[in-house]
Amino acid sequence: RNQILLLELPQTHEDELPKRLHIIDQTSQQLGLLLDELLNLAMLDHLEQRFRSFNPMEMLAEIVDELGATIIKNHIEVVLETTDPKTTLEGDRVLLRQVFLNIITNAIKFCQGQPNPKITIRHLHGPLRHIVTVADNGIGIEAKELDHIFELFVKGKNALGIEGAGAGLAIAKKIVMKHSGEISASANEEGGLTITVGLPNK
Repeated sequence: RNQILLLELPQTHEDELPKRLHIIDQTSQQLGLLLDELLNLAMLDHLEQRFRSFNPMEMLAEIVDELGATIIKNHIEVVLETTDPKTTLEGDRVLLRQVFLNIITNAIKFCQGQPNPKITIRHLHGPLRHIVTVADNGIGIEAKELDHIFELFVKGKNALGIEGAGAGLAIAKKIVMKHSGEISASANEEGGLTITVGLPNK
């Protein structure tokens, strides 16, 4: 079909065909990604949560290790800090791992290509809450957009050219809410974004 189309097109348009086919391919991939994210979000309503005790720092270190190739490729400095390296958290480890995988992956996307890119992941074990913050020094987001970044398929203006469907934080919020937790975003004074997750200390 494409060969016939190529023969029918005027000579001046031949050079445009590969570009147009590439755009169609990219659009198809993006639609597939959107559908996958919609299915993931819908499945959360039917998944049975399996709560157990686990070490949150071990989980965070595991995620950083999994993303290690991308981190090294983009020369990103990643810092892991905690007030209690031996503490445990009660929750669905699989789902919470997805929360922080989404958040850290976003941080990598937003700070890659920036001067001296850095991501700081902090865990605070308080009397009532486990607090985890993921801060980057990336492109950041406008203050007026902060309240909307946890909505499905919403991306800040600064992130429009960055790969992704804009569903990662919406999925993260839904999982955190299922754990009776809170999630929020704030802009850093020096640039970049901080995502804060609070989970009950059961």
